Amino acid sequence: MMIDPTRTMGVLEDGQLRAHMAQFFDVLALVDETATVTHITRDVETHLGHPHSSVIGQSAFAFIDEADHHRTATEFLRELEGPGNRSETFTVRFRHLDGSWRDMEVCGTNRLDELGGLLIGMRDVTGRRLGDRVLAAGEHLYTRLPTVATDLTIITDAAGKRIYVSPSVGPLLGYAADELIDLPWCALVHADDRASASEASQRVLAVPGTSETLDLRLQRRDATTLWFEVSVVNLLDDPSVRGVVVHARNIDDRHRMEAELRYRAMHDPLTRLLNRFAFHELLDALDSPREGAGAPGSGMALLFCDLDGFKQVNDMLGHLAGDEVLVRTAERLSNAVRPADRVARLGGDEFCVVCLDLSDERGARDVAERIHKAMAAPIRIAGAEVHVGVSIGVAWTETFRSGKSLLAQADAAMYAAKSSGCDAIQLIVLP
Repeated sequence: MMIDPTRTMGVLEDGQLRAHMAQFFDVLALVDETATVTHITRDVETHLGHPHSSVIGQSAFAFIDEADHHRTATEFLRELEGPGNRSETFTVRFRHLDGSWRDMEVCGTNRLDELGGLLIGMRDVTGRRLGDRVLAAGEHLYTRLPTVATDLTIITDAAGKRIYVSPSVGPLLGYAADELIDLPWCALVHADDRASASEASQRVLAVPGTSETLDLRLQRRDATTLWFEVSVVNLLDDPSVRGVVVHARNIDDRHRMEAELRYRAMHDPLTRLLNRFAFHELLDALDSPREGAGAPGSGMALLFCDLDGFKQVNDMLGHLAGDEVLVRTAERLSNAVRPADRVARLGGDEFCVVCLDLSDERGARDVAERIHKAMAAPIRIAGAEVHVGVSIGVAWTETFRSGKSLLAQADAAMYAAKSSGCDAIQLIVLP
């Protein structure tokens, strides 16, 4: 969606709105569907220190504490679900230009149709609690806006014969309207989504006046697909329609953006490995007994890897060099493990690997030894060779164990490896 800067800035800089907001929010921003800041009030310089011009064009996530990325992405997706949708009011840590952190109370609403973006209000609550008055003000400021947006319209009779196809089917899907007259609308749906589309259509057809809405992939003539929000409405009893109406709204950009946000919420931004949140979700999934646990080949292991000598790299070469070591380490771990193994960065220089379906403890040790060997090679950074070792604690079991108990045992094994002189492997076999 193209943004009218004059229209948007008029809203952001309007004196009455700014005076109204001064009672409730300190900073007002507008972000697009990719979370990129398109406009922000100059109050950002007062509260966060960043020059106004340096924030424009940046991802909002670049200023937010990594620990708050998941919650922020979740609320962002909530807003994107529909025009006027408002997030919960929640607190986020924003990075100040001087490197310190500021607690900001944040509330956002979807104003894509009106302003071309999501309107975000922020209030500096560092060191103090936000009162009920501010929460009530947020409810007043962020009102829901009704909207109707349809990119493609299809009308069929009770037997599914096409009565009408809007001309937009050409630019959207590459078909001429008269090509589709004898095809049921579900024929346009991707094969993997066709069953759910057909079932929803049958349910709607059975009860006049009912409707269902679902996200579906529609196939274009060139075999590519686009995501649409499809609403099926039974208006057979409506004398002005006498048909089943299918409204399809193109949401392909939103789906791609949502996929990216979900990825950000679950992955470490530096190494692209699973982050701490995703790793603990993986551990929680292990808390349920696995089918076949205890049978041959059903063993599982958790490897806790801690780098040796990483602090010296940071101290001698700086944090940029340290970041490069972490990126290279992530690559080496990913290449050393089996394809089905899951690798995560817990934070700092700590990494974990979850291995399922192992034949015996030898299989777990083999993975650890491949990681150890991969990390033995020097890492070249800015013309210098850096040597970083790794201490690995391995907890292996062929019977059910909770994920958290495996993590605790692997952590203890890693410390035992460090105590033995670092750059070593310590294996614990659990009964």
